[in-house]
Amino acid sequence: MAEIFLVMFACSSLILVIWGLLQRERVYQYPFLAGAAWVGRILPMAIGLVRNPDRLPSAVIKDHGLEMALLMSALCALMGLLGYWYRGPSLQTEERSAGNLSPDRLFQAGCVLLFQSAWGFTGLARLSGGYVAYFSTSGNYALSWRGLPVRYAFLMQLVNPGLLCCLMGTLRKPSLSRWIVIGAAALLPVALIAILGRRAQAATLGIVVLFAWYFCRGRIIPRWLVALGLPLAVVGSIVAPEYRTHSQIGADRSRLAEIDVGRSVNRVLTAEEYSAFDEAAVVVAASHRTQKFGFGLTNYNRFIAVTVPRQLVGEDFKRSLMLQDVGPATVVLSEYGWRPAYGTVIPGPADAFYQFWFFGAFLYFLIGYAYRWLWELTRHGDVRAQLAYVVLAPCALMTVHGSVGYLPPAVFWTFVVLGPVMLYAGRGDTQARPAADTNPGDEAPHSQGFLGAGIQKA
Repeated sequence: MAEIFLVMFACSSLILVIWGLLQRERVYQYPFLAGAAWVGRILPMAIGLVRNPDRLPSAVIKDHGLEMALLMSALCALMGLLGYWYRGPSLQTEERSAGNLSPDRLFQAGCVLLFQSAWGFTGLARLSGGYVAYFSTSGNYALSWRGLPVRYAFLMQLVNPGLLCCLMGTLRKPSLSRWIVIGAAALLPVALIAILGRRAQAATLGIVVLFAWYFCRGRIIPRWLVALGLPLAVVGSIVAPEYRTHSQIGADRSRLAEIDVGRSVNRVLTAEEYSAFDEAAVVVAASHRTQKFGFGLTNYNRFIAVTVPRQLVGEDFKRSLMLQDVGPATVVLSEYGWRPAYGTVIPGPADAFYQFWFFGAFLYFLIGYAYRWLWELTRHGDVRAQLAYVVLAPCALMTVHGSVGYLPPAVFWTFVVLGPVMLYAGRGDTQARPAADTNPGDEAPHSQGFLGAGIQKA
């Protein structure tokens, strides 16, 4: 029976990817981004668990936790696509004036964000023992993420919106000095990827560069290149944990050449080791068995955890804002005596199931609908919407292999970070290179039924 649900899930995921490859600009839209996460992160783990279900507690197998997790994943993938296709009243918008921003002021605001990011990185490096030590085996991954490290980490993450603002300002009004600034600022995220093996940073940096080029110059990455690159990205994502073990300064880097890519992929496809989908199956089974659901309280508490700074309001006040919630980990432990591996995050479909049973799949309908609404604004040349869309695009991936609760805090911080940028850049001279036409004739926004972006706890 699990094999049938696996086929359903695989088909649902592949539909999103195929839909994105059918027309040129669809690779920049939510269904393809989510589909890439479903196919690249969740599907390989699901295949492995179906092939090796004995990894799960026997009671979970008896309660059909694996089958329900696969069915929920298929429903969430399809609901995201249906939400994106749905053309509600608010999407039937007339042509609106473009929200133009001054490229000069946009670049200047980006530089301010990059300076704050550099300050945060300097603080983390100081706590780690130095800039080089930060990238060592006793550096970043050895920090205790409370207090100062959390504040510095938040500031350091501003490198992504900072690079985006600088890049969009430069593409609209190029100069050699601006390209030098961008190249220097890009060294930090490149180092995070190359030395610390950060998969999320790699995806975010790719989105920032490719999407900025699309919105400012109308350059669309060839579909054949996307089709070839996606399998490579999947393999890279699987190999990344083993890669980062040996890539940090102080590790035995000679072992990087000994990484057996085929063996790493096979370990995932045969579930030789723990995966996040193990936790998904157990959480779904425990929630269904006990009928204990979060009803959104878990995500509300997560929102408070990552948006209310404990250092400013005090821990007691912050705790007073949170509501009592059992939490999926407690439910799982009480029912099956099973603990998830340290540092793992419940995949999106299991989180949605814990919140509202199978009705939680409707959350993905709302997510798809929201991304479609924002995409429509970008197609009308609204630079503000384009900035917000690029910053939030990585969350399309995070709501799949991470919690759906990541999105509301991301929207909040996008408003906090980009709001002042938009106000400042909107007051200057907006004359620059004409914006690219992101509304090609073969995909007119109203001629077809459907069209053809983690924050540490504060």
